[in-house]
Amino acid sequence: MGGDLIQMKSTQKIQNMAKETKEDNVFTKKVSPVEKLVVTVSLYLIFSMIKNRGNYFRIKRRDAPPKCLTDPTLGTHHFIQLKDIKMHYVSKGDEKKPLMLFIHGFPEFWYSWRHQIREFAKDYHVIAVDNRGYGDTDKPRGIHNYTVSAIVEDTRQLVEALGKRDVVLVAHDWGGAIGWGFAAKHPELLRKLVIINSPHPLMFAESQKKGWKQFFYSWYMLFFSLPLLPEFALRSNDYFIFDHSFRNGDGRPLFADDPQHMEAYKYTFHKNGFTGPLNWYRALIHRVPQQQPKSFQIKVPTLIIWGKKDNYLTTELAPAHAYVDDLTVNYIDNCSHWTQMDQPTLVNQYMRQFVSKNCLHLLSIIIINPLLFMFGKHREAPPDCFLDSSLGTHHFIQLNDLRMHYVSNGEQNSQTLLFIHGFLEFWYSWRHQIRDFAKDYHVMAVDCPGYGDTDKPPGVEHYTHDALVDQLRQLLVELNKSRVILVGHDWGGTIAWLLAAKHPELIDRLVIINGPLPLMYRDVRFQSWRQFFKSWQIFQLNIPVLSEYGLKCCDYYGATNALFRSGSGRQLLSAEDMEAYKYTIQRNGVKAPLNWYMANPAFLYPLQTPKMDQIKVPALHIWGKKDRFLVSRMAEVYAYVNYLTIKYIETAGHWVQLEEPVLDIQMHYVSNGEQNSQTMLFIHGFPEFWYSWRHQIREFAKDYHVIAVDCPGYGDTDKPASVERYAADTLVNNFRQLLSALNKSHVIVVGHDWGGIIGWLIAAKHPDLIHRVIIMNAPLPLMYRDVRLEGWRQLFLSYYAFVFNIPVVPEFGLKLCDYYGATDQLFRSGSGRQLLSMEDMEAYKYTIQRNGVLAPIKYYRANPFLLYPRQTSHMDNIIVPALCIWGKKDTFLVPKLAEVYTYVNDLTVKYIETAGHWVALEEPELVNQFVRQFLTKE
Repeated sequence: MGGDLIQMKSTQKIQNMAKETKEDNVFTKKVSPVEKLVVTVSLYLIFSMIKNRGNYFRIKRRDAPPKCLTDPTLGTHHFIQLKDIKMHYVSKGDEKKPLMLFIHGFPEFWYSWRHQIREFAKDYHVIAVDNRGYGDTDKPRGIHNYTVSAIVEDTRQLVEALGKRDVVLVAHDWGGAIGWGFAAKHPELLRKLVIINSPHPLMFAESQKKGWKQFFYSWYMLFFSLPLLPEFALRSNDYFIFDHSFRNGDGRPLFADDPQHMEAYKYTFHKNGFTGPLNWYRALIHRVPQQQPKSFQIKVPTLIIWGKKDNYLTTELAPAHAYVDDLTVNYIDNCSHWTQMDQPTLVNQYMRQFVSKNCLHLLSIIIINPLLFMFGKHREAPPDCFLDSSLGTHHFIQLNDLRMHYVSNGEQNSQTLLFIHGFLEFWYSWRHQIRDFAKDYHVMAVDCPGYGDTDKPPGVEHYTHDALVDQLRQLLVELNKSRVILVGHDWGGTIAWLLAAKHPELIDRLVIINGPLPLMYRDVRFQSWRQFFKSWQIFQLNIPVLSEYGLKCCDYYGATNALFRSGSGRQLLSAEDMEAYKYTIQRNGVKAPLNWYMANPAFLYPLQTPKMDQIKVPALHIWGKKDRFLVSRMAEVYAYVNYLTIKYIETAGHWVQLEEPVLDIQMHYVSNGEQNSQTMLFIHGFPEFWYSWRHQIREFAKDYHVIAVDCPGYGDTDKPASVERYAADTLVNNFRQLLSALNKSHVIVVGHDWGGIIGWLIAAKHPDLIHRVIIMNAPLPLMYRDVRLEGWRQLFLSYYAFVFNIPVVPEFGLKLCDYYGATDQLFRSGSGRQLLSMEDMEAYKYTIQRNGVLAPIKYYRANPFLLYPRQTSHMDNIIVPALCIWGKKDTFLVPKLAEVYTYVNDLTVKYIETAGHWVALEEPELVNQFVRQFLTKE
């Protein structure tokens, strides 16, 4: 019997593996009419519910335009009669110059191009139009008048009426659809095409066939195709659609600095209505016949600028190389859909580079870059963060050949941690570590020779390996320091390796962060071409003069903005921190840092690697595996280090100490019990906070050290603005950092709902930290995928995941009637009774009211596997013992989700027949009993 069971489980695993392999292929299933209907009907019901609220359609009266709309610096207003309509446009610049034509998107008008009008009117005759149906342009009746081909024809008539050819056409969103159509049909009228966050039509069509992701990004298109209802919804609550939609890449209001910009949009659409703009969608969805171009292959040189934080279009739609003969794509990382308003300076810069680009491009590198360097921002004073006294005090010490600057913090009688930075950094790169370790150590962060306020000897010979090692040796001797803990990153890591090899008597321990040991660099370079290609920048940095100009150009863009990127490509520095780096580099130059490369040819010619003794001090090597400059194999220096520990950080790039400090958010938690006891970590779900575990805190604090957290975005924990900060991998990493910061391992993780999902993933990814895992009514992602793909029941129970991906609506729905939807209606037992006492209800309402619901909703928006289960990330089998407690009357999740035997090696499942989703609140005594039995089980 036992043999049969093992055979059955093995067979099942093989079948599941085959099934998973099959499902990992590109998802080509077409969206069925039923699925479209489900989404559309859900939207209709939600908006209908909101429509019936008493004052939801209260609208402020607007009789006069805000002053910004009549600003003479934006140009003059004109009307021109075309064949079918009278078009309004704003014009600025010399009419004899080439025409730059701007076409806006939805829900915009000519004013969206104000930043570009001011910038390009110096060199072009600039025209920004109100499209058909928008602003002061005519609004013909009938959906058939709003086809793409009709609006492309408007654009052709306008260009020819102005007597122009060789036009630079710039278009955004829906305007991009017009731009693509115009370039395909009338390439003879264009010189260049600039498209901003608008996909090539064939790319968009392909995305609909490949999967559901873009379909759900575009949910609003189905809603906009309905009659009447969209107009009511868009006007509701004094045009709140603008307040909600116009956000920058961080989620903050786009017009926070000047409310009159928002008034400009509300005034214009109040005066002109939404029917014309909405008819663009209706003509598309209802497939009104239109004249298509013979080919959508674009022959005109094209620039695509794409804000990567677009909430309506996926980034995968940007690279349309298959459909454009001459294409340039520029991405902007922290930028929303409203790219030309969110990041106008960068958009204008990319446009200028593109429209002036010609066959003398190499000459432009030599001439324009120095000019951009000359016109970089002048910085006379450091930013405030640079002078933060909490980071320590500044000191100088005279060595044999130079005066060295360093920052120190902490008790001087404590053991010393000496931090050594890398290329184009300075002491400030260690700010996170200074704050954390100054509690227990005497922390010193130096400016290396040639950097910051340390002297910069002119000769290259002062920057050889031997010279740099000797300068640090002198520093330790002068300060009477020995047995220090040496911490180095990048070039600082290389110097630290050599110092530990040559002077082990000075070093107690060694911590290296993505810093190559020279002998290992030699070995890897000889054994693989991959590191050779990753090291391309070393060749560039050894070119005299040119390398300096390259780093300085565009206001030090290459030395800061382009360099300090995370493993996923996001910018690591805040605006203030960026200014600190630029101020320091501008004041001190880049010549001395470049001398480090010129003085040490081993990185170009590995045979010249200096000899070194075996490193005998214990060493920890921390390595970000997504390093753009160094291969991960470089971390495995076992042959040269006697006592080595390696810690990889899977998602981190080269700048690990900036990307993965102890905790990059401030997390709130409640603790109880004896701290020396084993730890139980409780993680709540949606829309809860630490208080949901009150019954378990009281019960288990007798025997354990209990910690109940507020998850990121909840309660008193920080609420990052970016949606991507709520992705499952990021949340798991937050909890990993929390355990590391608290020096906790072998903990018992208890999670419910979203907290359970995080609990499953922590157990899968970091089993070394987990003793046991206890999950209550929370799906393991792979099991959720299996169940969703096997039947429709879980799809319908998961309706809320679709709703929560709709902008604005869920936030309003949860807040209505004194948070009725987020508390009274939600916290119900399996039989439907209210679970919370009046006092407990007030605790939840107070917390939700104070902290909002936007961040909790982002958990759903950041994790697409709930909508598209095929996008579930791969995860290892869970090898720690697991208990799954499941209320069988859960109205959101089917009981079958508890049976995760395929993915968990040692699983116990306990069903509670009468309980609903909130098991720990509904049946606390039974839950506590099951948990105790599991924890005492051998």
